[in-house]
Amino acid sequence: MKRKKKKSEEFIVKESSERYVSNEEVITIIEKLPELIKKKPALKEILRNIFRDVFVDKEEIAQILYEIRLQRESSDKRFEKMDRRFEMLIEEFRQHREDTNRRFEEVYGEIKLLREDMNKRFEAVDKRFEEMREDMNERFEATDKRFEEMREDMNKRFEATDKRIEEMFKEIKLIREDMDRRFG
Repeated sequence: MKRKKKKSEEFIVKESSERYVSNEEVITIIEKLPELIKKKPALKEILRNIFRDVFVDKEEIAQILYEIRLQRESSDKRFEKMDRRFEMLIEEFRQHREDTNRRFEEVYGEIKLLREDMNKRFEAVDKRFEEMREDMNERFEATDKRFEEMREDMNKRFEATDKRIEEMFKEIKLIREDMDRRFG
């Protein structure tokens, strides 16, 4: 039995186990979505609700980017403060060294203690930098893992949707064959 296209070009999908939906048919359906949305604007919100758990919307991406930007700005400010602090420490060290050179014979033991103290401070700063680097690496790895899990979840959902669509088309095909046998 041949189907005639209605002039209004309404797209009606009936559930049926008559046949599978081919990849080409799925692509055709997807390609017709913009046209359907123009004709029936309410469909846009329905589709948005259907895919809300699968796709991230623009606002969520914008929020993530905003938070990343804030984090980067905060980190930049902290690094700038540390740079200024290091510059101040270096300048103090230069002045102190000049004074120490003048009094070298008198305060050799004192200088040795100051150097050890400064080494401890630099080691502490190095340790903090290393901890921060490790923390950032862990966060990036966690983010990568979350993105991978989201991708896998989306793939599973697409596969499940494909299976449901295939089952619907099988049912449609069976109904058509049954109708063809009865009326055909």
